[in-house]
Amino acid sequence: MSRAIFHAMAAITAMFATFPPAYADDAAAIVKRGQSATALVQATVGMKRVSGTAFCIDPAGYFVTNDHVASFGASDGKVTLVLNSGEKDQSSVDATVLRSDKDSDLAILKITGKTPALTALELGTTDELVETQTLTAFGYPFGAALSETSDELPAVSVSVGRITSLRKLKGVLQHVQLDASLNPGNSGGPVLDSTGKVVGIVQSGVPGAALNFAIPVSRLTTLLERPDISFTPPAILFARRSEQVEFVIN
Repeated sequence: MSRAIFHAMAAITAMFATFPPAYADDAAAIVKRGQSATALVQATVGMKRVSGTAFCIDPAGYFVTNDHVASFGASDGKVTLVLNSGEKDQSSVDATVLRSDKDSDLAILKITGKTPALTALELGTTDELVETQTLTAFGYPFGAALSETSDELPAVSVSVGRITSLRKLKGVLQHVQLDASLNPGNSGGPVLDSTGKVVGIVQSGVPGAALNFAIPVSRLTTLLERPDISFTPPAILFARRSEQVEFVIN
């Protein structure tokens, strides 16, 4: 290779090093959106403070987390969501467990009272997921334990990892296995693909083994689409048992 060609190649390389690919800006925007949409879940069980992660799916105040996280507030069905934890605009809101499903280990939370401005994440699909694909997970590992001081709350953690297995049962996806760094407290956090869409919800892991599992977003979609009917029959006096009674189903 002549010296002139060598210098030309070096100049081109330097130019691309100076101007990073456009997707770098997209990746930064996706991370920022994921951080804004992810909340720290807190609840008090007896004398103990427990925590997990949730994320917003609708700016009207709807969040998703694990059923085992939502069950922290099982006594009264209420939890606290800390928005923008660790930031200057940190705030806390009360939420109620609107719907939960133990089989899928998913729960829907709804903010009670006035709903602040929220960033919501779009739900994606698991149809195109493949092993070795890079995904990004958001959450609060070890809850408040990573706080800078004892009277503060931590900022959200962002972990990047690859799909190491798509765990299936009779051809149906059950879990997305990841090698991302996830720990207790990450449960309920969103897992995003390269377009910023939710493809999974962090559920569990094997400590020290770099094996972590996310619930495929398809299960969340099924839960959201499935009708949820609640019915509380009114008390009927024996003497009025033959009279017509109006029943209301919500």
